Amino acid sequence: KFEKAGVKVPIYVIPQGIDPNYFHPNMAPIKTDAKEKFKFITNATWEPRKNLRDLIIAFTQEFSRDDDVCLIVKTMSSALSQPVKKEIEAIKARSAGARVYVKEDILPTEQLGCFYTVGNCFVLPTHGEGWGLPIFEALACGLPVITTGYGAPNETLRDDNGEPFPGVHFVDWDEGEAKTSYVYLEGNRWAMPKIEDLRAKMRFVFENYKEEKKKALKTSEIIREKFSWDACAVPIIERLKDIYATH
Repeated sequence: KFEKAGVKVPIYVIPQGIDPNYFHPNMAPIKTDAKEKFKFITNATWEPRKNLRDLIIAFTQEFSRDDDVCLIVKTMSSALSQPVKKEIEAIKARSAGARVYVKEDILPTEQLGCFYTVGNCFVLPTHGEGWGLPIFEALACGLPVITTGYGAPNETLRDDNGEPFPGVHFVDWDEGEAKTSYVYLEGNRWAMPKIEDLRAKMRFVFENYKEEKKKALKTSEIIREKFSWDACAVPIIERLKDIYATH
């Protein structure tokens, strides 16, 4: 973005990090009202960019009450949308669809990993992310992840050959106009995740969970090593040394 905007000075990319002490597969899961065996989960503020509405619609279209599966949405209200209760009431989800639990809550960092480990798969069909911290937190906790193949996650969650990390599934998308009251996105473009592909990827992880869980546990090790705060501090320290050495 900066290069396309004409920035000529050197640009340094510093990743965001996670605390591997709080985000790992052995965190004890929180208690939940969900009785279903398989739990898709997500963690995002309720705002247009996060696209939780389409996630709920896609989930209830793909899965029925006959499937032993649910979706748990951990969220909070945003100034960019109506109160969560009103947003939920406006969604025309299939009445025979699998159960969706919506939980408005803010957990302290030391407990957030316990939310991720209650789930079997993290899913977020976002329109775009500058980083996508919850995606990295979920992967650090050993969950397979389904998210839009666009923006920062699409760039950073790949190996040296450009292949997605094990257990990471990128949803296909078309380019569309950003529809949000967020002033800095006015007139811009973002990703429009394809609902059919989102449904197919959720179904795939649901039906191939054992293999996908094994893959995600491998990626958990990568995330906790590569994106720990200790690792992310290194390029910051090196950059500060260069700045002080030349000024």
